[in-house]
Amino acid sequence: GIVLLLHIQIGLIFAVVLFPFFAARLKAIGPRVLAATLVLFLVPASPALMHFYGMLASGLSNSSFTLDYINFRHPHHFALLSASAAAWVVAHLAVQCAAYYWLRNNGLREARATGVLMKMSLMIAALSLLHFLDYYVLQIGAISKIQLLRLSPVITLFGTLSLVTALTVWEKERQSEERRTVILRPAAVCLIAVALLRSGYSLVRSPSAYKFAVNRYADQKTSWVDMCLWIRDHGPTGTTYVTPPDKGGFTYLTNRSTVVEYKINPDGGLYLAEWYERLRDVCGTTLPEARGYENYPRLRDAYGSLNSDQLSALAEKYGAGCAVLQASSQVDFETLYQNQDYRLVMIPRDRTN
Repeated sequence: GIVLLLHIQIGLIFAVVLFPFFAARLKAIGPRVLAATLVLFLVPASPALMHFYGMLASGLSNSSFTLDYINFRHPHHFALLSASAAAWVVAHLAVQCAAYYWLRNNGLREARATGVLMKMSLMIAALSLLHFLDYYVLQIGAISKIQLLRLSPVITLFGTLSLVTALTVWEKERQSEERRTVILRPAAVCLIAVALLRSGYSLVRSPSAYKFAVNRYADQKTSWVDMCLWIRDHGPTGTTYVTPPDKGGFTYLTNRSTVVEYKINPDGGLYLAEWYERLRDVCGTTLPEARGYENYPRLRDAYGSLNSDQLSALAEKYGAGCAVLQASSQVDFETLYQNQDYRLVMIPRDRTN
């Protein structure tokens, strides 16, 4: 229920994965505990479920929400990351199976918990395969829209837990046979050393990707954030802004409205047609045909090629009074503010009437 409150799709998939374990214990649970469990599940989940119902009613699954849209907007949420990533997941599944069967064959009590993790991982893998079958082969879209692969990262977590459990039990068994006490178990020490080396390597390779503090968007020292903060403090109010569609966070940073952003799209199918229309307008009527992140430079270049007449037409259609242009833009409008990469201009009123 709490997971559903935070993320509808992950919550639903998690509920599907847990349901077989719950169903297997229905007789032992009894009606009173069952009723209490349902209440404890549905109460925290009800806001998310009501929101989900509203999204469905407003067009979440209508014909506009197609595979073409997915491939244009965010294929990284649906596609296989890489062959090596798939192999890594398969390796963790193999580790879980090996750990479970070794523990069970030796009659060890840890086998039951490891078996639960293994079964959950196998169910998540099966759901992920169903997702990929729809996305790559059937291309229906109805199944892949649920994004059944959302929980696949936990397979590596469960694989690590199973490996640690099996090695710890093996170490205890070995030490008990030798009848001596060892303060530091070699298997555990090796795992800790590998973890420290791997995390240290990640920090050295990409130091900017890891921080121990909250990294607020408004605190970033970029020309885009600088432009947005200037607009927040000094920019005209009561008007819509035309902004580069490849840049995100304009409304959040400025407390002003923008015509459209590529990143901020309708969460459902109801307004997708309007979103597409606005994107086409700010790109000079033609959208790029790339996939996902590959569209960012193409959107930037298309927007940067707009001339004065096209910006004036946008202003008239959407009631815009200002535009954030690239500093290299040749559009000859009054400049309100400029930094290294961007220029804020006023769109002349006489051009929009």
